[in-house]
Amino acid sequence: MRNCDLRNPNGLQPGPGRLRLTNGDGSGVVSTLIRSIIRTAVQTDITFGIGGSKIYRITPTTVASDASFPHTIDGSNPDGEDIKPYHGGIIYTFNDSLRGYCGKLTLPSTFDDDWMYTALTGTFALNTGYPHPIEIGGDDLVYIGDKDRVVSYDPVADTAQSAVNLPDDVVIQDVKWKNKKLYITVNQPNLTGTNQTQQGVYIWNTVDDSWEDDVHKIARGGGMFVKDGVLYISFEDISSDGIGRLGYFDGYTIKELAKYDGSLAAYYQITEQDGFIILAAAKGNETLIFAFGGGEEGRIFQLAKGHHPTIGGISCPFGKLMTASAQGTTAFNISKEEGFDPDCNWKGILYPVAMEGRKGLVRQVRADFSPLAVGTGLSMALRDNNGTEVWRGTISYTLYGNITKKIFHCARKSENARVEIDYSNFRATTTVVFLRDIDITGNNII
Repeated sequence: MRNCDLRNPNGLQPGPGRLRLTNGDGSGVVSTLIRSIIRTAVQTDITFGIGGSKIYRITPTTVASDASFPHTIDGSNPDGEDIKPYHGGIIYTFNDSLRGYCGKLTLPSTFDDDWMYTALTGTFALNTGYPHPIEIGGDDLVYIGDKDRVVSYDPVADTAQSAVNLPDDVVIQDVKWKNKKLYITVNQPNLTGTNQTQQGVYIWNTVDDSWEDDVHKIARGGGMFVKDGVLYISFEDISSDGIGRLGYFDGYTIKELAKYDGSLAAYYQITEQDGFIILAAAKGNETLIFAFGGGEEGRIFQLAKGHHPTIGGISCPFGKLMTASAQGTTAFNISKEEGFDPDCNWKGILYPVAMEGRKGLVRQVRADFSPLAVGTGLSMALRDNNGTEVWRGTISYTLYGNITKKIFHCARKSENARVEIDYSNFRATTTVVFLRDIDITGNNII
């Protein structure tokens, strides 16, 4: 499938389109790839994102452009990592050529970019050149992944410290709080390309000097997400080129739930919407968005796409999915979902037409759908295992008005066939055909 929305289990429709936020590209104020976007609204209709040397204030429609935002981070070539709300303000991490930093924004617009390094009771620096995911624990402490250690900040003592050290060849990819424990996912060693690595999950009770358990899997790990008490994990096995995986941690091992055609999701590329886990992936020259959920076991499907091929952060702070992306080092974009994307198709599995003998006769194809509206429609086809189109039909408002059912009498012979649905010839973006059911009838040829 391509850009299909299956979140409603009663049928199929095109996935969401995208609308650039006002000021949301280079013609506005977005001059960096936004890496991380806060998952929630921090103030009424306001959230924040970070990427490159900038911190952005974001509303449901606009990237702010005023005397305070975008804020340029002070440092030597700063590169933003993560951003989270904390104690009525914002904290954020970034790397520069000297060290890693954790900064602080006192709302509405007072910045202290080297806050953890200079403003605490005792200076504290992070390692530079590594991911620095932030997690706010249920104990009100801040936890930051920092290469092979987790740094904690205690607001009562106003101090930061190296709280737990992991083996020195690991690099932390994400940290998550669950059931009064911190779960830390790492790559060991942190190699790229076609080098096999171990994904590890370390479990730490945040009290002892060392972790209490660790689980390893031959894979490369990415981001994690906690939903309904379950810890979901993104990972990939390099033996399956370009195939990402979503799994969950059952306390003993990482169990695979689904595969998807794209790269693994980093800590800033997993969010939740309408009860579904939403994750971002890169494939070739495209930014792809996948959704997982629905039913008891769940299913994964490619829901939408971003604007540029390099994916940044995704988030749903105002209910609609926001996606940041870039093209090289010159074009940047942040968009929200809006309407529908007509670049949508779905292909079913191949099934035998004849129950006995070599061929069967497809007599009719019946489709049930939502009432057609002006500009809406879709194409349907049956195709056999040789790639030959057995039959094609079109449903549209132009042809049939606002009907809700169409029966095609086709009388076509075939040994097998699969159903193919295509919305790409119909450009309506506000109302589309919601396809509820397809029924194919025929008989054996004796």
